Amino acid sequence: MAYIELKPLTTPAYTGDINQYMKDLVFTFPRDRVPLLLEGRLTLGAWMSTYDNLLERYRLAMEDCDECIQKHRWMMAPFVLPCLIPVFFPFMFYSFSKISQKARDHEQAFVQLAEDQADIYQQYGIQVTLAKELRRYGSDDGTPTRQKNLKDVIVGLRFDVGSLAWDPCFSANEQRLTQNPTDIPGRIPLSL
Repeated sequence: MAYIELKPLTTPAYTGDINQYMKDLVFTFPRDRVPLLLEGRLTLGAWMSTYDNLLERYRLAMEDCDECIQKHRWMMAPFVLPCLIPVFFPFMFYSFSKISQKARDHEQAFVQLAEDQADIYQQYGIQVTLAKELRRYGSDDGTPTRQKNLKDVIVGLRFDVGSLAWDPCFSANEQRLTQNPTDIPGRIPLSL
């Protein structure tokens, strides 16, 4: 199956300005033109809507990330003065659990976005799933067990185009098909 992925090409450095970050964020395909693989199947309006929804998802994630950074600056104190670790540990544990919950919420929001887009794109013969990448986290000490430092991260949406040829006549008259299958021009009714 042929597919494309709508995801950021690179992740720009975050300098504390969300608007600048969103301007610097460049996706794999432009907003104002339907990708060649989807051309003829998809309207420009549907593509632009999907692009805007994904961009908004990234904006919300960055706003929450910025909020977390602002709220949890105090967590750096124990690393500067290690003797404060026992004092700050309960608060740090609570804060880490809240940050983890936010990350799970954003992952669930990406899943919901993919499901919503899948419902829309189904009529065009396109399957929408999550685009994922392996990202390295932690430090790499060079040992053979370094695969433990890789994690599957959701980065965008993947559009799979079926191997069968798309029939625009079928898509346009899909509801009429359920009412009267002989009503679609060019289709030969099957009878026993």
